Amino acid sequence: IRCFKRINLEKFINIKLNSQTNKITLNVQRSITTALLHQKTFSLFKNCNNGKAVVLIGAGPTVNNFIPIKNTICCGLNRAFLFDKVKFDYLFAIDKLGIQDYYNEFLNYTGNQCIKFVGDQNANADFQIPESYALKMKCLRYKTTTNLTDHKFTLDIDSEPLGNFCTISLQAMQFLLYTNPKRIYLVGIDCTFATKGHFIGSAPNTTLRGENPHNNDLRSVINWKELKDFADNYYPDTEIISINPVGLKGIFKDIYTNSDGNYIDENGNLVELENI
Repeated sequence: IRCFKRINLEKFINIKLNSQTNKITLNVQRSITTALLHQKTFSLFKNCNNGKAVVLIGAGPTVNNFIPIKNTICCGLNRAFLFDKVKFDYLFAIDKLGIQDYYNEFLNYTGNQCIKFVGDQNANADFQIPESYALKMKCLRYKTTTNLTDHKFTLDIDSEPLGNFCTISLQAMQFLLYTNPKRIYLVGIDCTFATKGHFIGSAPNTTLRGENPHNNDLRSVINWKELKDFADNYYPDTEIISINPVGLKGIFKDIYTNSDGNYIDENGNLVELENI
């Protein structure tokens, strides 16, 4: 009996060791692949927006209240490129559900000589944007920490995977901070996906993929607070401003649009964006 138990214990230990060895090997392989890929994808963008203002536009309903800001670089998330009041300089997509109904539009979008970034989900077909589609889009590819390491915000995105969270907006933010702008305006980052959907209609049903959209919204707000700490630490000269905030209210500086087409603060006072 003792011999039998010893043999089973040894077998169990060997299985665990082999499993851990395989996991470490896969992590090392993906880390090397990511470093080589991200040198091509991101290295040329370091500090490229120094002194400039950038607008990050998500697909939340408050996008419909956004008043375009002159002389800004515009970065869109997933189907946000359908917002036709601005021309986008960058687009980010990683989740299949984010653009699967708009592949052709995403493919053919030119905007302001738009550069498209499409991430690898490192996941199954319910999440993954097919590589064949990414090739047609002539996009720049990137990888995240999904199934690789603990989720964390990445400073050296030209050699490490982007930290992966419940929202692609935080992947885009790691890129935008890397470009070192003077200011980042947040638009349509509502964190209300579960209850209010997108600015063009209801959100797709993610529960079919085993997700809890309410928990994702709550977690996204927590992650944005963590992003603030990251930005304050590494990019204290980059001011982050929320426009018409909902879930992000109170995390960054908040401003609003009114029916007269002006920007105002919480007290209703007019805000001149150039003087912020």
